[in-house]
Amino acid sequence: MTHQQLELDKMKYLFEKIEVDEFIDQQIIVLSKLMTDKKIEFTKTIESGLAVNADKVKLVAIFRNLVENSVVFVPEKNGKIEISAKSENNFVQFSIIDNGIGIPKDKIGTLFKKFHQIDTSHTREHGGSGLGLVICKGYIEGMKGSIRVESDIRRGTTFFFTIPKA
Repeated sequence: MTHQQLELDKMKYLFEKIEVDEFIDQQIIVLSKLMTDKKIEFTKTIESGLAVNADKVKLVAIFRNLVENSVVFVPEKNGKIEISAKSENNFVQFSIIDNGIGIPKDKIGTLFKKFHQIDTSHTREHGGSGLGLVICKGYIEGMKGSIRVESDIRRGTTFFFTIPKA
């Protein structure tokens, strides 16, 4: 699962029907362990009865990456992360919402570019390769969905992505 595979559209997908309620509950069990150290308030708002046609391994990777990013950028005190899912035409729209430091407006357009990071200084506070969001975007588009982001400095960031309904 390399970046070259994403670029060459050779990524293989194993599509299956995934019940959103059950899937999110499983992700919360795993991801909530990341919240313990920072005492982050972790919530969910899930419309019932939703199912998507997706590659489960890739969907797990997307959630893990987006939530891990949120964990890094929410405050040490009063940090909040919410996962939501709702019906939107023939898609399920997932959202990862946080009250972190936010992303400057002029940087949002570069988030999904290879090896790009908001802070490229040598003394960056946050690590990472800059590939996580590129891979997420590739996986989502490979499953016929889309991803976008909204952010306000000092108020937080929301990643929205859609996956076709089953």
